[in-house]
Amino acid sequence: MADCKVVMVGWWRFYTDGNPFAIDIKNCGKWMYFFKDDDSLPRAICQKAIEEGACIECKHTDLKRFPELKTGVVCFYCDKLDKAAMQRILVFMRDNGLIQRKKNGEYFNIPFKLDSQTDDKKYGKDFVATVRLKDYMNPVTGELL
Repeated sequence: MADCKVVMVGWWRFYTDGNPFAIDIKNCGKWMYFFKDDDSLPRAICQKAIEEGACIECKHTDLKRFPELKTGVVCFYCDKLDKAAMQRILVFMRDNGLIQRKKNGEYFNIPFKLDSQTDDKKYGKDFVATVRLKDYMNPVTGELL
C-alpha cells in the first residue's frame, strides 16, 4: 500500500504516491470521472487510487474550496503506452462504480484524453479520442481484453 501525498494547486487537489512523476509528457493522459456538487467521493476515491496502486497520480476539482464551480472532474493519470497501467485504472474505476452504464447494462465507451489535447483546448466536439475503454475492456462484460 502506497502513502498518499496531497497538494492543492488552484482549484485542483492532486494526489500522488510521492515519487517523481515519471510519465513521458507526450504520452501522458487521463481517464476521467465527472461529478456534481459534493467532492467527498472524489477525495476518498483519489486517496484510495493512490493507496491501492491503481495510479501514481490523480487529481480532482476542489469543490469545497471553490463551491461556485458546481461540477468537477477526477483525472487518473498514466502513460498511454503502458497497457498494464491503463487496465489497472479501468479496473479500479469499474470496481468503484466510476464508469457509467447504459440502460442495457453495457459500460459507456469512455475516452482516454491526452494532456496535449487538453493543452490544445480540445473539448466537446473538438475533442476526438484515439483511445477508448473498448481498447482495453469489453464494454458488455467489463472484462479486460
